[in-house]
Parts: sequence; structure tokens; C-alpha cells
Amino acid sequence: MRRLDLSNYFIQSATMFDGRATSAILECLPEELLTLALPLVLVGDEQVSALPRTLKYVDIGTSLLTSQGLQRLPPYIKALILRQELSLAFDDFKSLPPDLLTFEMHTDRNRTFDASALMVLPTQLVSLTLDVTLTLPLRHLQFLPSALEVLRLPQTTIIEDSQHVLFSLPPTLTDLALLYIQGEALVREAMSRLPPLLRSFHLTDAANIGPQHIHMIPRSITHLTLRKAAGINTSCLNLLPPKLTRFTISRGYFRADALLKLPQTLTHLDTGNMAIATENIDQAFRQGRIPRDLLVWRTKRTEDFNVPHLYSFVDVREKPSILRLVGYQIAKMDGPKMTRIAFHLLGTYVAWKNGQRFLPATPGVVSGLLLRFKNSILLTGLSILWALR
Repeated sequence: MRRLDLSNYFIQSATMFDGRATSAILECLPEELLTLALPLVLVGDEQVSALPRTLKYVDIGTSLLTSQGLQRLPPYIKALILRQELSLAFDDFKSLPPDLLTFEMHTDRNRTFDASALMVLPTQLVSLTLDVTLTLPLRHLQFLPSALEVLRLPQTTIIEDSQHVLFSLPPTLTDLALLYIQGEALVREAMSRLPPLLRSFHLTDAANIGPQHIHMIPRSITHLTLRKAAGINTSCLNLLPPKLTRFTISRGYFRADALLKLPQTLTHLDTGNMAIATENIDQAFRQGRIPRDLLVWRTKRTEDFNVPHLYSFVDVREKPSILRLVGYQIAKMDGPKMTRIAFHLLGTYVAWKNGQRFLPATPGVVSGLLLRFKNSILLTGLSILWALR
């Protein structure tokens, strides 16, 4: 066995008795294991020593680690994911394996860390996720590993520095997530100096992002998230990256013609709780006033949706098929008209389906009756349709 994932299993006693149950589990693991995921198991410094030495990928749910625990990690480990780290300090990062390629750590939102820890990260890192509260002065960006491709700091605010230092990220970066960029001057500089190969950009608090910044976003972006972006409006949507496939925005305002200005390559649109002055979402779908490739539109009903529409009761809205739109129109018809349509559809369906393929799935008696009288059923349906025309 090379891979073991216990994500879907609940180990009742694994977090009890000072980790003794965890040690018992780890000691039973195959020696040749390469990938291990233990999302519901508590792992401390002592338990790390019991991990198979061949491991290259480790995903731990809850951990109580120090520098000693990091030093005991398997020697060939390439990826370390700590879903809920309770004790590790930034000073301990110097004990991370030097050949580590992926490091991901999530911790309590009430804990804060010092940005100087970036100076001791493994230099070979290509993916770094630190879901911790962090204020990052601009000068500390230069300490990031130079080969980074993924940098996710969802609770990090970048602030201006007393020294005049340019906003600079590794040029190899393709995925970037931040909480907030502080200051108008820094925002303008940061947006204009984003890495040219960037594919995904996520800004949790984009309150200071306005229409004047949109054209600065790299044209290579395919996934863009701008939350709390109250300054974004319809006027700048035609300046979005032309190859955008996923776009998430909230707290802005779109006029009715906004959908026409979005990139035609969009497949997923999330407008959250923002105001959209489109009276009828279904009408936009039917008239083709949406990106041609749009598959999913997630939004919320606001005061602007005064006209009831097909998807008013859900958040995720899929591009409706012709059959769903026909069903919606039938549901709005009066009794006699609905009866005519229903008999017409029933008659067409029975005539089109091959009875020998369709009917055996029904109970034997019913199958026999339908096979025997299917022509009469069709004739009756057509007769009623003719009478009610």
C-alpha cells in the first residue's frame, strides 16, 4: 500500500489518552507508505516519530508540534499540511525539512504571527499556504522563496513600509490569495506589479479596489475573486481579463447591461449579495444576454429582484436547458391549456418510445395493460387534444 486516506473515517479515541491511541494507529501503518491523510487524528511531537520514514505527503488534521516534531518528520517528505495547528510558532519554521516543496498551515484566527518567519522558510518551496493572522510589511516580500508558484495568505494584510521598497512577488507565481492591501498608493503599485504568469487572484477584502485598477490585472488571469468590492461597477467590466472563466465579486453594483460586458469565456459567476439591476434573470438567459459559456451563476435574491423568477429559491443557478424552460412555461399556464399540453406530451412520448424497451421496468400487470392498450391511450390523448384546441 502506497496511499492511505482516513478522511471519511471517525476514530473515536484517537485524540484521547495523551495521544497513545494515535501512536498505536501510526505504528500499524505500512512501512512503504508514501501518502498519508489523518484529518481526525491528534499528532504531537512524540507521534511524529512513529510515521513511516518513506512518507512524502502528510496531511494532519490536528497537531501540537514544536521544532522538535518538525525535526522528526520523515526525511523524504515533500508536502506537509497541518489543518489545525495549535502550538507551532513561526520561530519553529527553521526546523522544516529543507527539501519541502509544499507547506500548508491553518491555525486559530486569534493567534498572530511575526512576518520575520518568512526569512527561514525552505528555499525550495513551490506552494505556501499560511492561514494565520499576519501583518506583512512590504519589505518582507523579498524573503519569499524565489520559486513559489502558489502563495495563499488569506488572513494577511500587506502594509506600506517605512523604507521605500517596491511591491515584488516571485515572477513564477500563478496563484495568489491575500486578505487586504492597505493604502491607495500601495494598492495601485501592487495591482500594476502582479506577476505576469498569474492565473488566480483572490482578495478577500477588496474595499479599496476600484474601476481604475481593473485594467492593471494581468491578462493571464482565469480565476478572479474580489470580495467586499463596493467600488466595482458596470463601467469597468469590459476591462476584465479576456480569458476569465471564474469571477467572484460582492458588494458592487451592476446595471442590467452588466452581463453583456462580462468576458464570454466565463463558466462560473458568483455575485454573492451584490445588487444586480436585472428585473428577470430567466429573461437574461432566454435572450442570450449572458456569457455564452456560462454554466453556473451563484447569487442571492435582493430588493432588485421584484419579479418572481425560476430560481428565486436557490443560490446556485444553472444555465437552464430548453426542457426546463418549457416546463417553467407550462407551470404558468391555466388549467385547460395545461391539459392540452400534458396530453400532447404524453401522446408524443408513448408514440416515440419503444414499448418493449420502456415498459418492462414497470410492474408486470401494468406493463401488460400498457402494451395491450398503448394505441388506445395515444388515440385518447390526441382526441382530447383535438377537442380542447
